[in-house]
Amino acid sequence: MASKSRTAQEQLAELEKASAPFADQLVEAAKFIGEDLDTLMSCSEDATKTEKSLKSTIYHGREEWLLRWLLKKLQAPKDEVPRQQPSSWWLFLYLIRAIPLPIVARLLIEKKFMAILRQTLDEAHKRTKLKATTDEKLSQSSPEEIKQPSKKSKKRKRSPELIQGIDGTEEGGLKPLLESIHATLQFMVQSTSPAAGASDEETSSSFLAEYMKTVTRTSAQESAEILGLWLSLSVEILKARENSIKDIAFWISPFIEIWQVRAADESGLVMFSLHTTQSLLQLLRAVKKRHLTVPDLKAQLEQLIARNIMIPAKLANMEDSHAVLLETLTRIPVIQETANAPVLFDVAIRSIQSHGSRWRRPQDDAWLQTVFTTLHKAFVPERHEANSKALCSMLHSAIKFKVDLDLPTLSNITSQYALTEDRTDWTLLAALIQLDANVFLIPDVKLDLLNKLLTKVTKASIQTDWADIADQIVLDVCVPLMTEFSKARDLSGFIRHWFAQLVEFERLRQETRLFSMKLFSAWEDDALQEELGKLLEPSLTAQQITQILNWLASEATEHPNAVSVILQAISGSISQEEVVDIVNIRLCTIMFENGRWEKLDVRYSWRCWKIISQSLQWVMPPGIDELASLLEEQAKPFKALMNKACSGTLLDTYGGNTVSLDGLEMLRCGCALWSTVGIGSQSEGTLRSMMFRFIMLLYRDLKTFPQDLLADTDLGLTACSSRQNTLYRDIGWTVWSLVRCIFVEYPKALEFASDMKGEDEFGQLLQIVFWLCSASTRDADNKIGWLQLNSEAFPDIWMFTLQSDMVLNCPAIIEKIMDIMLADDSNIKNPLIKSPSLNIFAIQSLLELPLEIFSKKNRECIMTKWTPVHEESSTEKADESKLAAAEPAVLSLKIKIMHRPTFYEDMSFQHLANLANVLADPEIDSPDVSLKLFKELARQTFSQMTENMDQSRSKAYIGSALGDIKKELSPHESKTEKRLSYSKLSYSMIALIDVALSILRDKAASLNDLDIISSSKLRKLSNAFKEYLLSHLEILVGKLAKGSSSKRKSGRAGYHLALICAIDALSALGATSSELAAFTDKAKLLTSSGSFMNDSSFHTGRKLEAFLAAHSTESGDTNFAAQLKGDISTVDGRLSILETTQAATADVRKSSEEETDENDFDLSMAYSILCSHLWKATGLRQFCLISETMELMLQTKGRSMTQWNIDNTLGSITIMCSRNGPKINPNRAGTIYLHLCHLMQAVLTSHRLKLEGHFHLVVQVMQTLLRCLFTPLPHSASKTTKFLVPPPWLSSPKHQLTAKHAEAYTRLVTMICDPTVSSVTRSGHNRLNSATAKAKGMAAQHMQFALTTYVKLQLEMRMLPEIREKMIPGLYAILDTTTPEMRRMINDGLDASGRAVFVSLYRDYMKFGKWKGS
Repeated sequence: MASKSRTAQEQLAELEKASAPFADQLVEAAKFIGEDLDTLMSCSEDATKTEKSLKSTIYHGREEWLLRWLLKKLQAPKDEVPRQQPSSWWLFLYLIRAIPLPIVARLLIEKKFMAILRQTLDEAHKRTKLKATTDEKLSQSSPEEIKQPSKKSKKRKRSPELIQGIDGTEEGGLKPLLESIHATLQFMVQSTSPAAGASDEETSSSFLAEYMKTVTRTSAQESAEILGLWLSLSVEILKARENSIKDIAFWISPFIEIWQVRAADESGLVMFSLHTTQSLLQLLRAVKKRHLTVPDLKAQLEQLIARNIMIPAKLANMEDSHAVLLETLTRIPVIQETANAPVLFDVAIRSIQSHGSRWRRPQDDAWLQTVFTTLHKAFVPERHEANSKALCSMLHSAIKFKVDLDLPTLSNITSQYALTEDRTDWTLLAALIQLDANVFLIPDVKLDLLNKLLTKVTKASIQTDWADIADQIVLDVCVPLMTEFSKARDLSGFIRHWFAQLVEFERLRQETRLFSMKLFSAWEDDALQEELGKLLEPSLTAQQITQILNWLASEATEHPNAVSVILQAISGSISQEEVVDIVNIRLCTIMFENGRWEKLDVRYSWRCWKIISQSLQWVMPPGIDELASLLEEQAKPFKALMNKACSGTLLDTYGGNTVSLDGLEMLRCGCALWSTVGIGSQSEGTLRSMMFRFIMLLYRDLKTFPQDLLADTDLGLTACSSRQNTLYRDIGWTVWSLVRCIFVEYPKALEFASDMKGEDEFGQLLQIVFWLCSASTRDADNKIGWLQLNSEAFPDIWMFTLQSDMVLNCPAIIEKIMDIMLADDSNIKNPLIKSPSLNIFAIQSLLELPLEIFSKKNRECIMTKWTPVHEESSTEKADESKLAAAEPAVLSLKIKIMHRPTFYEDMSFQHLANLANVLADPEIDSPDVSLKLFKELARQTFSQMTENMDQSRSKAYIGSALGDIKKELSPHESKTEKRLSYSKLSYSMIALIDVALSILRDKAASLNDLDIISSSKLRKLSNAFKEYLLSHLEILVGKLAKGSSSKRKSGRAGYHLALICAIDALSALGATSSELAAFTDKAKLLTSSGSFMNDSSFHTGRKLEAFLAAHSTESGDTNFAAQLKGDISTVDGRLSILETTQAATADVRKSSEEETDENDFDLSMAYSILCSHLWKATGLRQFCLISETMELMLQTKGRSMTQWNIDNTLGSITIMCSRNGPKINPNRAGTIYLHLCHLMQAVLTSHRLKLEGHFHLVVQVMQTLLRCLFTPLPHSASKTTKFLVPPPWLSSPKHQLTAKHAEAYTRLVTMICDPTVSSVTRSGHNRLNSATAKAKGMAAQHMQFALTTYVKLQLEMRMLPEIREKMIPGLYAILDTTTPEMRRMINDGLDASGRAVFVSLYRDYMKFGKWKGS
């Protein structure tokens, strides 16, 4: 070894003397210590390998000599090659690991290692910047300059050069260098901890750690430069490779440690700001911009900013409010890059610690104001756009964390950046309004920001780029501004500003001659109309609304256009009786008095008809009579309406492919007049004539619509459901709106159309709409672009019509609709499709109709349709009939029809048998779904036939069925073997026979009495079926075992379904364990196969396990039952739970004296599974099934319910009524609420005693249920309403709870406060003590909180009068249980408004509710 080292040392000296490449010198240097350089580098990268290598090293001085030599090379100021070689640092790491730490520390201090490190990073950073500059110049050069090759000198260069692209800092070289440096620094930093040097027995580990700390401890300037350079290089790595983010997060830690152990220096924070902050913020912005999910890195960087900038500056500011430390630390980074300001402000906000329940203290808010102002002052004025963007981000942070900024600062920002003379920053304006709208609401004579903003909005409406910025201005500026005016109780002031800007817009439009302007201005947009509808009545009193109308009446003559817009908005905002009584038809009078409507510009003329139609939705009878008299007198407005009805079309085209709104609004006005004034009025004849003409116009316009679709006419690219802000609409959208007006908005017009006498125009109108619906479905073979864009437009109209009570109660309309849907069972007649495929939309529509609507003729027609065509050869018609017959939607429809007795001509068992044969076809999609529906259809059919078996047709049907079943089960002699065998039955035929025999066995006595079939023959037939199933089970299991191991999947679905049908049938037939003995072992072996359990989507493995668990001979074997954890969200999962539960209870009955295993599946566990899935339900049907099952178990299986089950139930109800409730369709919110009340009622009735000591959970449930009876006021921001957010299933304002649901809640309250004796009495109760009095006392202690919640919600939310009326008995029941001291305590806990409500309630209780004796 010594000779080899000597040779290597001599060779190394020769290489140095000859100025050989440094890479060659490193190779010889590694040989000097007996190591190979490549091996040494790989060992250094792997810490475990390094430790093993070092343990075998015997220190004898070579490593120390080599370390001195390497440090000398690294320290050379003019030769940067050694410092930029990753292999140098790997060798360095190996050496400092091999040498004792005290010696390493002494050498590194002697050679000034930290200076070497800083110089290395600085050189790497310069090379990176140089390369970036070169690449930028190349990208700007011409292609010829790039292609021209550079001439290389043939003269040998004596000076060493970096190997580019391998170990240098060129592409692919920077990361290896940083990795090697990080590994070195990581070891050194780890060595500074006391545990790192515990190998030396004579010197303590703390002493060794201090040795290494002296190496890493340097001046504040040098440590800041090292950290800044490292962060800057990390940014370059991140730019090149985003997947290196995890490496960067790991790399930063040792350099942060170097900064933290720096030498104490007053200038440390300044040095950090100068050398580190810029690169630190750059890296943090890069991480945030790319949304990189590395929380550790982001937290590390933000902590650096907080600890070295924000927290020290805050402390200095608390000591001296005039301290400039914050400005000193942040000014340079903000000047260098304006985008750094939002990052600093965000960190400043989040670095404040919360104090108890208070988020921030007043001094914290003052500090944040100082931070904001300081950062803003550092902005460079020339960077106007960058400054605006940074301010917007800072304002969003203030909004997010609810930071209040003073108005002078915000006003200055608004005038300086948002509302300048030459530009308007709408994004910044939206943020300012959202943060604090008082910037505009509080008058400022000097700045006058509100008028500037409104003027900017109006002028923007006539600019050429208005279409691009319209949505942003209206939705983000104008609508929020209206809301803020409402919160400031000055909505009337906003309406006056609105009117003034409409007048100004019209003036500008006339000046600029924009007579054909298609887009609405910001003040004409429908979004403002909708927002006023939410705010008008809650914000203004009836007297204030009257004052507004008087003012509008005075302005109507001079500015009718502006008045029409405001009146339209008000007409759509009125609903309360008090306002309706005062307004009545005042809006129509203002608009039409003295011929004002005739002075309207063409742009506004359609609004006067909108005012009438919207007013008729709430106007009272006196006003209706007045309108009827005007209509009869043929007043000018109504004469114009009649003239439109006599015109040739409703589609007044403009520019070829767009339509004005006049025709649509006139039709809407006519329909509103007919629906409101209509039948029985003095103007009925006039209205009938007008409506007839309108319907005919609609029919003519709609008649050509299918041809336009086929001809690919330009109907527009506007989605029907999208927001519209144009004066002229696309033809397609207008046709959809016209149809919607008749079918959805005013169905009474549809009723009128059904009475029209003529050439059945109404029927043809319905037919065209139905064709459009059928062609819009996804299943239809349709390539029409407009229908694909608006696939839900017409189907939604049709479905809404089928659910309308008016339509369902009109026999003429229903008969027409039914005839059209039954006639179009396929798409062959539809001119938009012309295909023999099944019309899925027709089936879906029939399924939506109530069963009572179907006449006997309709039911018979449905049962005879969609039957398989019997043809020997396969034809297109036969194939289509097969697919249609097996369609799940068709089977569902027939099941629905069979819920009412339906016997059609030639009805026989053979029809079901043919359908079973079709279902067995492997080409059928979703065979498991079709099979379940087919079994239900067969069950419904046989149940109907066995109800009146004395009738001849029922006898004939049952006799035919028995004959066919007997024929199918009759054995015959095999041709190959001399023994009897059975015909192979399809899985669907097995299911059919199973259903038939199950129902007939229940009616065996009646069948025997009526001489249809004797009991013995029926038993014999059932045994024959069982024999067949037992003989084929073993075959099926064998085929499935082979199929699970093979790669072929074709045909396996049939085997799975056959096995499922067979075990279902055997369960019904009552197969014994002895009969299944030969099958059980193979079945268990099959269920142990993972490939089989995961092979099928039919859950065959679970069902087979459940079957084996229920019919196993080993009562103590619980392996199968313990594994069955069914998914309650699927039908199969519920069946699995049910079968497992039955098996578990059977075992308990058989061996009641044996102890059960802790993992047994019992009813309590099943109930827990149901409970956990209640608030995770995804649909109404699933929720109802789970809740009804839980209610049934609570009522009938009380002994199986544990305390945990009851508490879990209360918790689940609370979650259901919270913001975390399931997202179920809000259309059935009432059904969900009633189910929750019934569930709570079951707990109170059957498990009242389990609530003792858990009554706080009951109160929580009652509070959440009570919250559901209230509707939130617009823009309420109280703590109570934020805490009690409505659940998702109650989020729709159109579907809120009613008096029926309040009555259910009151019933719960009375059950709690006035319980029955049986619900609160135990079997061993001492009758000398009143159990009901005890229960009332417990209720009084807790229900007072529900009463307090009611009082608070009365002040902060809205409750309908009919709901409040039903709530009164429950409130009086709570007051019955309270004592004077308790009522005094409730009163003291309320504020002044709450006390007023409570005193009023108590006064009414004393007057009407308190029982005072006989």
